[in-house]
Amino acid sequence: MLAGRQREVRYDVYGDGPNAGALARQIADAGLGDVVHLHGKTHHADAMAALVDADVAVLACRRSQDGDTDGIPVFLMEAASRGIPVVTTSVSGIPELVGEAGGWMVPVDDVASLADAVEHVLQRPDEARARTKVLQRRVMTEFSPALQAERLIATWSRL
Repeated sequence: MLAGRQREVRYDVYGDGPNAGALARQIADAGLGDVVHLHGKTHHADAMAALVDADVAVLACRRSQDGDTDGIPVFLMEAASRGIPVVTTSVSGIPELVGEAGGWMVPVDDVASLADAVEHVLQRPDEARARTKVLQRRVMTEFSPALQAERLIATWSRL
């Protein structure tokens, strides 16, 4: 959609899964091979190095047909901790992480709203920076590994 709006975009996808072949065919069939780049399975360090150079981190989560869903995706926390604005869907624990002021959340399967949110981030860098700081602070204060370890040990101690 963004490419159709004459937006210069590059969408890099890191990771692999059972639908990689079908996704590659969809990209080719849509003529988006110069826009969407599937990197497949990569080392975490390589993916994180690429993330640092991103203008926006997009993760369109949804509940699978068998009901499986991400809780709070680590990818969103990694992006936020590196100061990258996030655009995601309001499913599972994502609203708890992002909140109203920490990024952009759109309804699941609402492709137009997802594209609009990405465009909004790109057109309003000051707002993007402000929201990113909110989420970055939330990740560091509420979701840090040290704090999570403390909470886990406290729970084990109570049990």
